[in-house]
Amino acid sequence: MLRPYQTESVSQVAQAFQSGNKRVILCLPTGAGKTVIFSDIASRSAQKGKRVAIITHRRELLSQAGRLNSCDILMVETLNNQIKRGLDLSQYDLLVVDEAHIGNFRKVLEGFNGFVIGATATPISNPPLKEQYNAIVCPVGIESLINDKWLAVPKTYAMHPVDTSKLESARGEYTERSLDDAFNRPKVYEGVVQEFVKNWADKKAIVFCVNISATINTASEFGMQLGADRVFAVHSKQSPQERAALIDQFTASTDGILVNCGIATTGFDCPDIEVVVVNRATKSVALWLQMVGRASRTTPTKSEFTILDFGENVTRLGFWQEPRDWAQLFHNPKKKGEGVAPVKDCEKCGFVAYASARICANCGAEFPKPKKTNEEVLAELKEMQYKVVSKLDGRKLFDIAQNPADLFELQRIKKYKQAFIERVLYFANYTELQRFWRDKGYSDAYKWQKERQFAEGFSMGNFVVKFRKGEK
Repeated sequence: MLRPYQTESVSQVAQAFQSGNKRVILCLPTGAGKTVIFSDIASRSAQKGKRVAIITHRRELLSQAGRLNSCDILMVETLNNQIKRGLDLSQYDLLVVDEAHIGNFRKVLEGFNGFVIGATATPISNPPLKEQYNAIVCPVGIESLINDKWLAVPKTYAMHPVDTSKLESARGEYTERSLDDAFNRPKVYEGVVQEFVKNWADKKAIVFCVNISATINTASEFGMQLGADRVFAVHSKQSPQERAALIDQFTASTDGILVNCGIATTGFDCPDIEVVVVNRATKSVALWLQMVGRASRTTPTKSEFTILDFGENVTRLGFWQEPRDWAQLFHNPKKKGEGVAPVKDCEKCGFVAYASARICANCGAEFPKPKKTNEEVLAELKEMQYKVVSKLDGRKLFDIAQNPADLFELQRIKKYKQAFIERVLYFANYTELQRFWRDKGYSDAYKWQKERQFAEGFSMGNFVVKFRKGEK
C-alpha cells in the first residue's frame, strides 16, 4: 500500500504527462521510496497493455527493480551496446530511468519519442537534466518526511582534520590527487576511526572514502580497532560477485561497518544503518545528499541517525535536511563553478550571513576573525546545530513562501492559523496553494469560496519575518 505522499507522487506524474510533457523528472529524497512509486506506475501501465522498460545502471539497483515481472528490466550498459547493434526502443511506450542524474543514460534517450520518467533524489547533472526532460515534480521534501516520521532525525557532528582550503579543484570538484594527498594519510584515517570508536563503536555504519587505496587503509584501521569480522570494504576493482557477497554480509550484520568509495552512493538500501561517516570533501550537493541519505531510513527500532562529517561538507553545502528548491534548480540550472555559498550564523542574533561577511547586516555585531586553519576550528568532533529560525529570520514572507517546507515550518513556530497560510500562498505561490487544497481533499465549493474571499479581501503584505526570543 502506498503512503499518502507516494500516492500524490503518482498523481503528480500523471498530471505532468496529461499537461503535454512526455519526459518528467520524479524528484524525491533518498528513503522516500522512488522505486515503490515508479514500480506502481510501471505496473499500472503494463496492466493497460503498455510496453514498459525500467533502466538501471547497477546490479545492486537491478535487484530492487527486478521485483517487477510485468516490465523489462534493462542494464544501461547492455542497453547502450544493443542500441549500437540496432535495437529499436520505439517498441516501448514508457521508459523509467532510475537515478536519472547519472550521465550514461543520455544515449539511451536520444531519439526516443515515448514517455519517460526519470527518478532521482538529486536532479543535478552536467549537462543539465532540463536538456532531456520537460518537467519536474517534487511532491515532498526531507523536512516533511522527518516531521511525519518517514525519515529518521539526523544528528550532525563535524571535525576538520584536513584544511580543505588547500585542496585543488577542476571542473567544479576537488581533484582526486589533492583528495588522496589530504585524506589518505594515517593521521587522518586513524583519527577518523578513533573518533568513531569513542561514541559509536557498537553501531552499524557506512563509511565513504576518497578512493580505493583510502578505502582499503581505512577498513584495515577499523578492523584493527574493532575486529576484522565487522568490517566490509567494497570497491570497483572487486568482481561484481565478490562485491555483492560482501554487501550481503554487511546487510545481514547487526553492527557491520561498510567502507567504500563510490559504490554505495546511490540505490543502496540498508535501513538499519545508524551512522554515516563522510571521510572526504566534495563540492557536489548531490554527492553529499546521496552519501548521507544512505542512513536516513527508519526502522521499528531506529528513529535517529548520526552524521560524522570529516570534510567540512556541512559548512560548505548545508545541512542534509535543509529545504532545497529542486524545481528552481531544474528550470534554472547553475552555471559551471556556481555552488551553494558558504554561510555562518551571527552569535548575537542568529542571522545567517555569508561566510565572508565581517559585520552582521541584521544587528551590526562584528563577526570574530576566523582562525588560521580548519584544524584549529574543529580539532575534535562537535555537534552542528541545525537552526531553522536563523534561516527564516529577517527574510520576506513571500520569499519564504516559495519553499513550502519553509512556510509550514514558519507556521509551526509562529503558530499561524491555516487561513493565514492559505492567504499567503494565494498571493505568493498559487500553484502550491492548489496542491495544498488537493492534498487536504477540499471540495471545489471550498476553493471557490476561499478564492473569492482572498480576491475581495485585504491584500497580503510582504513583510519581513522577525522572531522573538524563545521562538524556535
